[in-house]
Amino acid sequence: MGALDKILVGVGIVIAGAVTHQLFRGHRESERRRSFPPQFDDVLTEHDFNEVVQAVALRTPRVSECIVTGMTIALTVRSNSRLSIWRAEIDFNDYGRLTGAYWLNSENSDSPIPRYVAGLVQDAVEQRIDAAESENKEE
Repeated sequence: MGALDKILVGVGIVIAGAVTHQLFRGHRESERRRSFPPQFDDVLTEHDFNEVVQAVALRTPRVSECIVTGMTIALTVRSNSRLSIWRAEIDFNDYGRLTGAYWLNSENSDSPIPRYVAGLVQDAVEQRIDAAESENKEE
């Protein structure tokens, strides 16, 4: 093994270690973020959030089930062939607050459906927050 090969192996090990560290750190931060209990407010109550999510899910083709637990949405989606299903989770818990930010985890990363649902819910949440902030500025 020549010097260049040793250098390349060393660089590869350093890069692999850095990637592993970032993944672990990201997972740890995600768990920390999710550990904050959901704190809904008068701008968007838990009931309001649930209604928004259900309305979006009802008008989204192929979504066969939508379960909301706190600020997390569990979707069950039928495949194009309708022979199988797959699942996705959209997490709106931003350290216990509902800000419109979300994190997506899907068994089918090629499908636009989870991102579509998340985007519509995000728009509705942000509209409510913006309207409340505008109302507060007028007072």
